[in-house]
Amino acid sequence: SRDRQIGREWCSKICCTVSANLAMEIREELPDCHVYIYYMEIRTFGLYEDKFYWRSQEEFCTKFVKARIAEVTIAPDGKRLLFVARGTGAAQWWRKGRSHLDESEIWILDENAAQKDTQLLGRGAKQLWPQWMPDGQSFYFVSDRNGPQNLHLYTMGKGERAVTKFTDGRVLYPSLSADGKMIVFERDFGIWKFDTANGKTERIPITQRGTPAMSRQSEFVRASQGFSQLALAPDGKKIAFSYWGELWAAPAAGGDAFRVTSNVDADSEPVWSPDSNQLAFTAGGDGVSHIAVHDFVKHQTRTLTSGAGERCLIEAWGEALAAGTGDIGHYLQE
Repeated sequence: SRDRQIGREWCSKICCTVSANLAMEIREELPDCHVYIYYMEIRTFGLYEDKFYWRSQEEFCTKFVKARIAEVTIAPDGKRLLFVARGTGAAQWWRKGRSHLDESEIWILDENAAQKDTQLLGRGAKQLWPQWMPDGQSFYFVSDRNGPQNLHLYTMGKGERAVTKFTDGRVLYPSLSADGKMIVFERDFGIWKFDTANGKTERIPITQRGTPAMSRQSEFVRASQGFSQLALAPDGKKIAFSYWGELWAAPAAGGDAFRVTSNVDADSEPVWSPDSNQLAFTAGGDGVSHIAVHDFVKHQTRTLTSGAGERCLIEAWGEALAAGTGDIGHYLQE
């Protein structure tokens, strides 16, 4: 919705009209139902005002109620609704203390009552997240009416009272269990619980567990394209290939591939050593290419050359050609 207080200053120009039209359609399908539209302001432009806004009220008895609805909670019997009206407290939960912008109201909508909608709690406090008790005669919610945020209990016909006694911090996002025996909520970067029977509040101990650090982890990729530069090892048991700029090695007979390189630069031109235990390749890096060797026995990769603007090409094991000068250097010894 359009709201300058939270930086939304534009109006879609259709929401009010669509809501009024939907209200009429609902009444056509369910003539005995009551339709309420809670609004901050109505903007039905041009001819839409008479066609939808006034017609939905005069012909279809749609009830328009000026209010800012923040949250709606249905009662266990399915016949009543609790809703939080006005205030931006739910969006600004991080605020220390409150301003007038955070102050809200809690209303009840009861189709069986003589007065359908009734205000239970007025402004003057940040009041959020109402939670019905299973009996439907009371509900818990968060309020700072007495200063600090605490859980409050409202009982029909009796009013509200604070049930926790925190003197600082925030109480956030309470959630009531289905049997009404326990409420859990966030506070001080932890999870707390409140026993509705004895009123006891305590922090729930949580032990954080992480995955053990591993020097080498398996990564499985199933692919059917992007392969190039296949090189068969002299012993005929292994192959090396390029896949999207990285070099891999795998058993020639089939099986899982081993990732040889892992960086942002393109690695290419794999060449096996005569004993099939090492793999030479050209590695990109620092804007130039280098000759590097991976030793499968020692699980090490080392760079043999460094250049300035030259592109290295491996001709064969024992020789490398620097394309910039045409010189052959014996970087890989037999």
